[in-house]
Amino acid sequence: MVLNGFGDVEGPKAEAAAAGTAHGIRVGYHGADMSKPAEIEAMMAYAAKEFGGVDVLVNNAGIQHVANVEDFPVERWDAIIAINLSSAFHAMRLAIPAMRAKNWGRIINIASAHGLVASAGKSAYVAAKHGIVGLTKASALELATTGVTVNAICPGWVLTPLVQKQVDARAAKDGVDNEEAKRRLLGEKQPSLQFTTPEQLGDLAVFLCSAGADNVRGQAWAVDGAGRPSDAHFVSCTLPLTFTDTCALPASTGRLSSAAIDIALARTIGIGTKPGGSLVPTLTSRIT
Repeated sequence: MVLNGFGDVEGPKAEAAAAGTAHGIRVGYHGADMSKPAEIEAMMAYAAKEFGGVDVLVNNAGIQHVANVEDFPVERWDAIIAINLSSAFHAMRLAIPAMRAKNWGRIINIASAHGLVASAGKSAYVAAKHGIVGLTKASALELATTGVTVNAICPGWVLTPLVQKQVDARAAKDGVDNEEAKRRLLGEKQPSLQFTTPEQLGDLAVFLCSAGADNVRGQAWAVDGAGRPSDAHFVSCTLPLTFTDTCALPASTGRLSSAAIDIALARTIGIGTKPGGSLVPTLTSRIT
């Protein structure tokens, strides 16, 4: 097992070394700067030389910065895209040839609930995580007939030190204690009102490496306590209707006043129609 990371790495290195000793597994560390392709290449070469290659690749590098688009520092945007998105591409392109040759491999990209939905002020992070999901799906298609699978895990709130800082800030802002701040934070986007744990994410990663997941490919697996997309709206129409009819969205959405229903929708739900015809089944169309 080869670890990478920056900042306070001694604690995680010691924990991984102890786990390796307990299970008879060699553990190595490489301090590549994941924003630099040449250093990623050096890390992958290290893994090949010292461990014989990479059988399971977990892309988990990530940083964050919060600001509106017009105020976002260009250097922070570039850093987030480089570390959160491009590093996964570089590690994958270097790992895949050997995986193809062995006809076995697992690539697990740690995306985020923000790979599926958006939050204001997090444009770079959201763009990068949506990119991770797209990269996962595209590469899974390319590898679909091989023994190499590619999937993404999309966690919601996980109580990491970074999230704990947000909890502390929320407690100070709202004038409440830490537990109430956690409840309010979770209540906004994680209906289970429970933080996802690193152990749960690890268990899912282990499953994706198992034979039981041989045909699980290109998935963006949400682990967000029944979280619902925050940028989706639903519109229902009274049917039958003609293709020139429109269906009003709730005024509270503040985003769209109507949604045109046309022949493409009929094709989507598999109904044979012709222009000027009508749709008879009850229909709910999701507008995003």
